[in-house]
Amino acid sequence: LMPGRDEETTRVGKQTIAAQCCSKMGTGADKCRRAVNNECVAGPATTTQPPTPFTYADTVAACERLSTPDDPLELCNQSCRNKGCNYNFWPVYTGIPCSDDVPPLG
Repeated sequence: LMPGRDEETTRVGKQTIAAQCCSKMGTGADKCRRAVNNECVAGPATTTQPPTPFTYADTVAACERLSTPDDPLELCNQSCRNKGCNYNFWPVYTGIPCSDDVPPLG
């Protein structure tokens, strides 16, 4: 996704992009927060039922809104595979920059 071009994007192809957050504290997989207070950030998903659509900005705002002083949240800069809400079946937003050699969709 590119700033100034993809602000309204909620899908990659036909797949909804899931929102997830990571704690600014801790290390590794313990930082992942696909659910906060037992509620999935983008709602629950299944292999056929997508998560609630979020834009990149919506995801950043959700992480800020769900933050607490004891657990400040931000976009993840790591994989959170197998960390809940069935988001493994869907693309997820991260803060990981894309490489220049990513092929176009299609």
